[in-house]
Amino acid sequence: MTASQDTYSSQARGAGSDYDRYFAGMDKTMQQKLAVTAAHFLLRPGAVIADMGCGSGLGSFQFAQLNPTVQVVGIDINPGTVKYASDNYKLPNLRFEIGDVEKPAGAPGCYDGILNSSVLHHIYSFNDYNAAHVVNALRNQMALLKEGGIMVIRDFCAEPENEFVTLDVLADGEGYEVATMSDADLLVLFSATARSLRPERDRGFFIEESLVAPTGYRRFRLPAKWAAEFALRKNYRTDWAAEVLEEYAWWTPADYRRELAAIGGRVIYAAPSWNPWIVENRFRDKIRLHNENGAPRNFPATNYIAVVEKVPADASLILAERAVALTPPKYLQFSSWKSTETGTLYDMVARPGMVTDCLPYLTGGDGRLMVYAKHGYPRPLTNLVPRSSPNLDEKVWSGHVVEPVAIADSSVQLLARLAERAGLSTTQMPELQEGLRYYPSAGLMDEIVGSVFAPVQSDGTEHSYKISPDISGFSTSGEVRLYPAQDLLRASQVGLLPEARLEMNIYALLRKLGQRPDKWLGPELPRLGQVDIYTCSIEAMLERQGTQGFEASPDGAGYLRCLRSAFSDRSAKTELARRELEFVIPAKSSANVASVAVLAIDDQGEVSIGVERRRLPAPQLREGDAEICVLPAFRLPSAIITPEKAAEYVAAKFLQPRRAVAKLGEGYFSSLGMTPERVYPYAVILDGMSDVFQLSEMLEFVPLREIFAQLERVRDAHLLVSSLRAIHALDLWGGFQA
Repeated sequence: MTASQDTYSSQARGAGSDYDRYFAGMDKTMQQKLAVTAAHFLLRPGAVIADMGCGSGLGSFQFAQLNPTVQVVGIDINPGTVKYASDNYKLPNLRFEIGDVEKPAGAPGCYDGILNSSVLHHIYSFNDYNAAHVVNALRNQMALLKEGGIMVIRDFCAEPENEFVTLDVLADGEGYEVATMSDADLLVLFSATARSLRPERDRGFFIEESLVAPTGYRRFRLPAKWAAEFALRKNYRTDWAAEVLEEYAWWTPADYRRELAAIGGRVIYAAPSWNPWIVENRFRDKIRLHNENGAPRNFPATNYIAVVEKVPADASLILAERAVALTPPKYLQFSSWKSTETGTLYDMVARPGMVTDCLPYLTGGDGRLMVYAKHGYPRPLTNLVPRSSPNLDEKVWSGHVVEPVAIADSSVQLLARLAERAGLSTTQMPELQEGLRYYPSAGLMDEIVGSVFAPVQSDGTEHSYKISPDISGFSTSGEVRLYPAQDLLRASQVGLLPEARLEMNIYALLRKLGQRPDKWLGPELPRLGQVDIYTCSIEAMLERQGTQGFEASPDGAGYLRCLRSAFSDRSAKTELARRELEFVIPAKSSANVASVAVLAIDDQGEVSIGVERRRLPAPQLREGDAEICVLPAFRLPSAIITPEKAAEYVAAKFLQPRRAVAKLGEGYFSSLGMTPERVYPYAVILDGMSDVFQLSEMLEFVPLREIFAQLERVRDAHLLVSSLRAIHALDLWGGFQA
């Protein structure tokens, strides 16, 4: 049966006040949706974006408001919803239409971008829980998308049908009404009524209650898929009769990637996401989830996000490690160094020459800062075969990334090479302005990266310059595009940029130009409590003393492995190219790193961050002084397989309760040209109960204001990233600029 207004009539919420209440609950996550949307469309003037299943219209409105030169079309099959949106949200570049998102009207290529936010599970549910209708909708929508256009999907992902878990849910409740019954009783009811659009004999799922459960809970054994379905909907009790009609998740992450590739979509990025508010208010201390062997399991993902680019049938879809090469590494340069003070051995790896991250920029006619960046550049290390390094956040990339225009061996003719690589002319870039210098991973790589900013004389119109495939050695090297800088920052805040180098250079450029970033869209940080701390001057800490703490050693520490593998570049049907690349991984530990920003506020209202002084070989080799100020960072044990367990590990390291630890934005790769090392940044929030004395034994506290003022002298990339994120998240930027 084709989706129609009759099919979806059971979703109607009643009078206008009912829609107000319903959408008030839905729209708590709208800012994140907006960030995902705005960051991945090439927002040239006149671009047309379709918001499929637009619901309340708030997301469409915010998108149109943020991008006044873009035309936004909100499409929904429900006349009541379209009327609500049209009545409440009005802009010259925004309109709402009644339409069937499974069979949307329009000419081929009429849209530059398409957003499906929490709509595909409606198509699945209200068509007899049949995924063929989802495939049909995506195929029809893809036909309306221009080549190179972007589709963003934000919905849910399913657990495998045959995977069972134990779920502890709260036992307290009153009566037999849905509004007041216990979570445990509601779960039992749900187990008999799930998929309620089907005949009664086809509804529900297996569930078995255990006689043993923690105090205050009841314990059940059930499929992982249905445990997640219940956890995600258990609080929607007022509209339970409507919610229970829907099945939220129908595809696993692997299903998403397979089905989207089959219709011509390059899945640039796909990942489950956890809304912090839902985790804190609906999951933590309210449900407990374990595998059948008793091991703790991560909370169910609150959403699944896929960013899909429409590409030709024979285009590259994924880059991944194919086979270990027979030839030994010869490009990366391995060395070992011995501390003359402690005798400790350090292994380091380097590549020839120096890398410079280049950020050409201009101010558009609407006053927005625009930057030129590489789109779709192949980085196959995103898809390395796992080696004792679990993927904590379950993010997956195609290997086609957005990153700075980087120039290797940049000591000669940097301006000319930048112009050639970016598709610009040297006359358009009258000068290069020195930016930051940083060690991407000071303890792993003997490499310091420089950055430059290049003001561009241009009218700011669309720029799309294809980079020669010879640059990367794969079937494509992507292109250089002109992006709104704030869109890229929003993308980094929701995890859509694999590396953080473009992010921190945009921050540095905004600071240089006297501009400030838009509202922080990453996870909120806990409130800082006042702490009695002694602060140090960052200027004094950064003074170079010429300390020589290391000498070359013929003996390796056995810490690093240099490997060489063949990486495959594949289309939907065949291999397009294969190239051998070298990379480095830890030999005996995980490639997952936790970086920790210990934050405190004193009685004067000054926010400070904990900094560690370390002596490392790379700074001595590159700048003649082994001492460097770094953010505390350490490798996570391979046994840690979820972000929650990583946060608990960080809390224990810094003698703080779990509630004092929060994500400081999303994880990132330290250097995709050399290593699969992933960095997971955390903030530890100190309060009056914190053991500052013990922490001061290993850390010196520096005002964030001073780091902001001295960015160009800070060398540790993790310290730069976390300091800038903290300043942004705590809304300190404007005060520091004044």
